[in-house]
Amino acid sequence: MVLFVAGSKFLFWSIDSPFCVYAVAFALATLAYYAILVGLRMHHVIIWGSVLVAGLLPIWGGLGSDRDAVAMFPVGIALMVSGLLDQRLLARAFGSLQSLNIETSNVGE
Repeated sequence: MVLFVAGSKFLFWSIDSPFCVYAVAFALATLAYYAILVGLRMHHVIIWGSVLVAGLLPIWGGLGSDRDAVAMFPVGIALMVSGLLDQRLLARAFGSLQSLNIETSNVGE
């Protein structure tokens, strides 16, 4: 992921560009990561697709060299929301601790 983001910065970044290459590269790298290693879910496509589209909107040109710093805000929010939804899926996969009954289990025997 680091190579993808860093490589895209040096290959496609321009101070006059109206796009945010950092946000686009981060969104594409994260989608690829989820698709290859974790399993792509609908919330991943919605969240990271939104970051991708936001990076491709021609609204970043007036920010100059600060566009990457500004892009950290939507990327950070997307990371938090995606992490919370992934945590919910993980908790559902392992079930509830309330369903465990220590008295009838084989623990300590």
